[in-house]
Amino acid sequence: MARSIQDYDGVKEPIDSDYPEGDIADKTISTSGTKINRKSNADIHQFFMKIMRMSDITPNGLPDNEYNRLQLFDALWRVITFSSFRTITGPPVNNIVDSSLNELVNVDASAASGHALYLNPDNDLREFPRVIATNNSANPVDCFDNNTNTINGSLSAYVLAAGVSKTFYYDVANTNWIVA
Repeated sequence: MARSIQDYDGVKEPIDSDYPEGDIADKTISTSGTKINRKSNADIHQFFMKIMRMSDITPNGLPDNEYNRLQLFDALWRVITFSSFRTITGPPVNNIVDSSLNELVNVDASAASGHALYLNPDNDLREFPRVIATNNSANPVDCFDNNTNTINGSLSAYVLAAGVSKTFYYDVANTNWIVA
């Protein structure tokens, strides 16, 4: 499945500093462009859009190249640096989220009202642990520190609104969750 753009049929754009492997070319009146169709490329696009959603990066609408930050690579890097993924569905549950795993949490659209996330800090970590929680349901989700029940120093709970994604960082020195 791994093919260079230069192996594609039809016209290709030349290799340059923005596109070190070259780039596909559009079909125009004067050129046939690179031969690409849904059958050969839909899975690739769906794969990367899933990674973008999981990593909470919104496509910026710019060409993905060295100059424009390579969002697809950033999304992939963000996903692989997390060691645990959790999807929350169905009836209300108090979900314990372990920050030592650097979790990505997705509250699915099918999740009923009443779910809560209890963020469980690991004070022995040398890294800055984090949890990215995305609420794709129509209901708010309450987020608590599993030990002190405070977030941002004083809040008893942080309400993750419907359709919102937030990153929670655990500040080991101050034993406190910070919402970014």
